Amino acid sequence: MTPAARLIAVLIGLAGLLFAAAALVREVVLAAHGTADRPLSAWWLRITGEPSTATAVAAALTSLLAIALVLFAVRQLGSRRRRPALVEFAGERGWTRLDIVSVEQALRRRLEAEFPGLKARALDLDKRAGGWQARLEAVLPARDLESVQARAYALLAADLQRAAGLRLDALDIVAVRLTTPRAGSD
Repeated sequence: MTPAARLIAVLIGLAGLLFAAAALVREVVLAAHGTADRPLSAWWLRITGEPSTATAVAAALTSLLAIALVLFAVRQLGSRRRRPALVEFAGERGWTRLDIVSVEQALRRRLEAEFPGLKARALDLDKRAGGWQARLEAVLPARDLESVQARAYALLAADLQRAAGLRLDALDIVAVRLTTPRAGSD
């Protein structure tokens, strides 16, 4: 979902909340004081009164708005899988197809073996304009995190280059939890 679509969905949702809040306040006042009666505006009476063209147009617009909001919600909650799921490149005697999910799993295992105490929850590779970007979510021992980031970047960049000729531009590390380093670990 694009940022513009998110903004439109939020604005539509906020407008709907404002109308619903105003209707709720009116109904609470009417329920609390049965004698209180505030006449509705003329445009609202045209829409909610006897069936008319205005009623049909309002119903159609409301239906379209509801469908659009449902579609926005489904897209927002849908799969976050990036493209490409497969990377293809030509070799001397044909094509090689590399499954990115398998590469991500192998790199997670490599990082866990190289860094004692690191438990990778997720490693995502995304294709960018010039190369690839990696995002690692992990439980990390609380020690020299800047050095861990630099060493992990060097390790991943070398492995990606060696395995598939892919260039790693950036590595973002998200420490979902910090643990106490084990005694005797570097």
